[in-house]
Amino acid sequence: MREPNEFITSKISNATNIPLSELSNRQTDIPLNKKIVTICSRGNRSTIASAILAKFNMKSSSLIGGMSEWNKILNYEEMLVTNELRIIRIEKIGNGCLSYIFCSGDEAMIIDSLYPISYYVDLIKVKKLKITGVVDTHQHADHISAAR
Repeated sequence: MREPNEFITSKISNATNIPLSELSNRQTDIPLNKKIVTICSRGNRSTIASAILAKFNMKSSSLIGGMSEWNKILNYEEMLVTNELRIIRIEKIGNGCLSYIFCSGDEAMIIDSLYPISYYVDLIKVKKLKITGVVDTHQHADHISAAR
């Protein structure tokens, strides 16, 4: 439900964008065999879009908080495990930004941390690690560092 310039900067893979202003004329672009989730920046336009779709007997749901909330979701994967080194890759799924936690024993160094920092704090607790360093490798044009 976002404008094209909004959709380019941050999107969910395999999503189709139909700006709210075009929705009433583009129902045929919406696949009826898939679940419909309306998404906008913060959840306002997508709620309106769901109401419009309901008038056309199309069931949909609105992503609460929109892309603003989606872009806060982090996901981790352990990439490399040896006796002496583990690397945990953390991805912000909304825009693909990556950061890493290098672990040796119970010590951890965070590389290029992302917001929300609480994700790292919780993960460090679960993995029973202690943070011994935080490093930014470069100035981040794609995200605001959470190193501080």
